[in-house]
Amino acid sequence: MNVIETHLLGLLERANTARLDSGTNVLRIERRLTSAALDHALFLAEGGFLSHGGRHDSTPASRAEAVGYNWSRVGENVLARTTADADEAYLQWWNSEGHRANLLEPAFIDCGLARAYSPRVDCWYYVMLLAAPA
Repeated sequence: MNVIETHLLGLLERANTARLDSGTNVLRIERRLTSAALDHALFLAEGGFLSHGGRHDSTPASRAEAVGYNWSRVGENVLARTTADADEAYLQWWNSEGHRANLLEPAFIDCGLARAYSPRVDCWYYVMLLAAPA
């Protein structure tokens, strides 16, 4: 079973504080989505590139389905950083209109959050897979 990396809990706390401030529900960690997020982060780190497209042409929705999550809505934030600072990763998402919209989307209830390091390009890849159950 995959669990969220302790380092990433601060990022989730900041997202949930912003969600509460905007009047919406907090996100809860969902182990299957975390597994899918980790797999995608590892894929990005192995390739040394940033994309929502994944192994075998997977999409955020197909990655959620592949781990057995029955969804009604799916979104994803991805990020590449040269430092492993979760607060800075959060701020980078927050300062991007599309990523911030995903962070605050009231329909999203569950999330998976992971990161992976690529020594090939000396970069950290963060993935947040957000979803609403069906």
